[in-house]
Amino acid sequence: MLLSHEKFAEFAKPPIADPTTHTPALFCLGVSSRDEVDTVAAAALAAGQQGPEEFAAPMQNADAPA
Repeated sequence: MLLSHEKFAEFAKPPIADPTTHTPALFCLGVSSRDEVDTVAAAALAAGQQGPEEFAAPMQNADAPA
């Protein structure tokens, strides 16, 4: 279920997690082929979702020596 922050707050008592510091959700989509995986991934990227490289970059950089 996808909700606005305001509607989600009606269901959840704790504050909404900051996605830059916490994992707010995990999603699993079942598909039957690698082609379907690629199709779903392309649709997510087209909708503005970060790819794995962009998502992981801040975490990798945090481990790098200053």
